[in-house]
Amino acid sequence: MTEEEIKESGQNLFKAGQYSDAIPLLKSAVEAFPEDECLWQELVLAAHYNEHYEQAVEFAKQAIRKHPRSGWFWRELGDELTRIDRLDEAEKALNNARSLLGHNDEWLWRYLAALHQKRKNAGLNFRISLEKEIEALEYLCELGEATSTDLNQLGNAYYNHKNFAKALEQYRLSVETEPSVYPLFNMGLVFNDPEVSQDADAADAYRRALVIEPDYERAKEMLDITKRKLVPLAERARTAVVGLVRSNDMFHFYISPFEALQIEPVDLGEDLDVKSIQRGKRRLLQEIELNDGKVSWIDDYPLDKARGLAMEDELLDETKRRYHWAILQNKRLLRFLTHGDIEHFLYSDDYFPHETLELLDDEPEFRAFLSKPFARQYNLVLTRAIEQRLLPVIEVLFDGRRWVEPEDVDVCLEGAFKRIGDLVELMRSKAAEGCAHKVSLQEIEDFLEEHSFPELFNLLPTNFASAQGKVVTELLQLGISCFNEYDDADLSKGILNICKRFTSRSVEVTTRLEKNFKTIEEIISEQQRHQESYCVGTQYEPNWVFVKERDHIPSSKSSSERIVAEQRNQESFNKSNLWWLVIPTIFIIIWVINSFDSTKTAPSGGSSESKTVYRVPSSINAELNRDALAIERERTVLKQMDNQLEYLSREIEREDPLVDTTNQFEVDKFNRKVERYNTMLEKARAQNRKLNQMIDSYNKKLQKHGR
Repeated sequence: MTEEEIKESGQNLFKAGQYSDAIPLLKSAVEAFPEDECLWQELVLAAHYNEHYEQAVEFAKQAIRKHPRSGWFWRELGDELTRIDRLDEAEKALNNARSLLGHNDEWLWRYLAALHQKRKNAGLNFRISLEKEIEALEYLCELGEATSTDLNQLGNAYYNHKNFAKALEQYRLSVETEPSVYPLFNMGLVFNDPEVSQDADAADAYRRALVIEPDYERAKEMLDITKRKLVPLAERARTAVVGLVRSNDMFHFYISPFEALQIEPVDLGEDLDVKSIQRGKRRLLQEIELNDGKVSWIDDYPLDKARGLAMEDELLDETKRRYHWAILQNKRLLRFLTHGDIEHFLYSDDYFPHETLELLDDEPEFRAFLSKPFARQYNLVLTRAIEQRLLPVIEVLFDGRRWVEPEDVDVCLEGAFKRIGDLVELMRSKAAEGCAHKVSLQEIEDFLEEHSFPELFNLLPTNFASAQGKVVTELLQLGISCFNEYDDADLSKGILNICKRFTSRSVEVTTRLEKNFKTIEEIISEQQRHQESYCVGTQYEPNWVFVKERDHIPSSKSSSERIVAEQRNQESFNKSNLWWLVIPTIFIIIWVINSFDSTKTAPSGGSSESKTVYRVPSSINAELNRDALAIERERTVLKQMDNQLEYLSREIEREDPLVDTTNQFEVDKFNRKVERYNTMLEKARAQNRKLNQMIDSYNKKLQKHGR
């Protein structure tokens, strides 16, 4: 065979998918035609499709020797190296590809995401690798090239990052792009997570996955596990719900035009013309006139004429008519919107709102249409349930099927926030009462049982993490006061054990409270061990930390000019001034409260040197302890801001030299990151001022009452 015939045969075998047979012929062909990039590409891909990744690496390297400026070969080399776990080499190859291909090559970002995913899975700089994976996939989305698989991977990355809202958003987009069992199953896992705890939504996600693939075992297993909780919960809620919503609470936020105008289902579609709507309107207005404004076929609800007339417009609008029809078809959803019936939230094998769920995903306009009336009705029902302490009802309402837009979530919880806020204040008053005079453990138990504190607060989602923390903090403070004021270690420990009955869906809150429990219990144990009386107090000690400040980059008319100016001033940019924040660390210490002569030397571990401490009257201890806990919380917030600023600063410095100033998209993205840094910096400064003011106030109190 001639060289041309070998080349042609190899290429024909490659096109036919016979990669193993094509490789030796293509290898001979590239030796004869080394300048033919297409031949080299086919050789690399043939080895790749044949899953001979080591061989593909060698072919790609040979091609690069002939074509060192080909971004394609560098990109594919990076991919092949990633597949054989030579990750450092892969990153270098992909960085070379980026410098040659620019930032608009979709496969470059896909390969970078795969590289950082492998690093993350191998436990190599997990947090940084995860954030780089997210960044690469987000860039792919910004290019408009993300596939359903890419979106699912981005959802997984956000899930690992504990950003559940973003994870759900990406899974929904993945399903919308191409229905698949994987994003639906993953959506179920997010809903099942204890920090989200929307098990009814999880069950729906698993059931949707099984519609696509009935034999998907993982979805079957997770659905079965979820049902074990939801089925008995539904029965308890049905028993508890009697009398939840009163008759005068019905139809406030939604009335179906089909029900109001008495238009039968058979009339929908092509036969639903203007005349049938007008006939329904006349019947409705006549009923309002003859029945003192009430409409008998919607439970004698008093309907004014203006609202009745609006029903006609709702049905004349084709889109709204279709959405009203979808609600009418879902009887449980309709009964919730009109009557506050909770069956919509209860799991049962014979209620699976598949069509409604698909419409919510396929048409965001439907979710927007449904959101407002749903949120208002949800707020009413949840508020009533909290007022009546109907715990199973509260639990199912939080468990899922809250089909609202993100901006309407606060509307759903508006009344709940107020009622829970009232309970927080009630707990604060009780704790203050316990600081003023000694209370018994039984008195505290009765108080908590009367208002269902632990049971209710344990049902609250992460939106209420702050309220949960405040209630437990007040109890914790009461336990400390019982120890400090009345020297009653048993009572103090009993109250601390009550604190442990509270759980939180927020890992951060749970961790912080566990730390507080441990600290106080150690102090009490230490006191009991030495048979001495101690007082829990607080003392100021400075702890010096710093936040690095980047010079603010002023805006100008052109983003490209901004980035050019940034590069010209690189030297001074990297030598930004440092400013120091003095952040005092508040820590718990023990003061001896036994009476002692001021001339005596305090006991020490072998040193005869006397030490001076503040001795604070017991009456002010509770106030100081509360102030100390508040300062510690604000200090933690500032530390988190500091960490975020440091990370952003490193990221900006790393990306700065790589920015392509000819690429407006890249320039704008970089400048947005700098602007985000500057905004966060201002917030950190404000937080630092607030913290120092609190510390100044604390120290003045301590000095004022010192001896």
